Amino acid sequence: MRATSAGQPSAGQPSAGQPSAGLWSAGLSPTSAGILLVLAGAFFWSTGGVALKSLTLPSLTIAGLRALIAGLVLSPFLTRLVWRWDWRLLPLVGGYTGTVLCFTAAIRLTTAADAIALVYTAPAWVFALNCLAERRVPWRLFPPVALILAGLGTILAEPAQGGSGLGNLLALMAGLAFGVFTFYVARLGQLPIALVSLCNLSAGTILFACFPAAWVLARIAWSDWAVLAFLGVGQIALGHLFFTAALKRIPATQASMLALAEPLLNPVWVFLALGEVPSAYGLAGLAVILGGVCADVWLRRGLSRALPGSAEA
Repeated sequence: MRATSAGQPSAGQPSAGQPSAGLWSAGLSPTSAGILLVLAGAFFWSTGGVALKSLTLPSLTIAGLRALIAGLVLSPFLTRLVWRWDWRLLPLVGGYTGTVLCFTAAIRLTTAADAIALVYTAPAWVFALNCLAERRVPWRLFPPVALILAGLGTILAEPAQGGSGLGNLLALMAGLAFGVFTFYVARLGQLPIALVSLCNLSAGTILFACFPAAWVLARIAWSDWAVLAFLGVGQIALGHLFFTAALKRIPATQASMLALAEPLLNPVWVFLALGEVPSAYGLAGLAVILGGVCADVWLRRGLSRALPGSAEA
């Protein structure tokens, strides 16, 4: 899962508060460096499934601590925020908090393929929110949404086994929450990675304030602390740092396509480490949803190029 690229500078245009270009390039061309950076970010994001499934702590504890660790690691970027009240911060933080909580619980109840696929229904929710905000339906952008909904139906048609039904429902709620986060982060006009830090710190604080019983630090083993540290530092913080660094070298459209390696790799790591085999419904639904996401990216790219004076994001 990643923050939207909206509001990021175009390739080759560094912005204050972002990692410097020379720090990541290592003598490579901007395009090559950008591709490798996106793939590195997707790799870290994709490890979330196997890491979350390996922990035996309560989901609330995992979600809260992972968020706090990631928020602290990314906290230097908070200096780039323009601190002013904006009501849109409330659904932004609420959406992110719902995402981390629901996804953490979902991936432990259902397969990694189902969980990550249902979270990737976020573009459909963003489409619905845009329709409500603009009071019109951009039918030219509807075909990808139809594919995403078809994939969603495929996964939900899978016969429930154990807690998989509840897990799929929680993953769908995570997709809705992530759609809300994506919708508002694109409209705040702030540095996205700084908003990611703010949302993580807020999410951890909110979860432990609402559920103080989840604050069980004394009962956490060192091995679990190591996994939690990896989730916060590696999976979230480094994943976003690599991705935002890549956006200075390659177009956001290309970066978004390459970042789809995340949902493809996530169930692979879970299978290799834990032997979890995705169901036929999950694999088919994941393929259809990813097809919808790809179609959405390319359709928006085509519409952008068709507008006079527009440039690819």
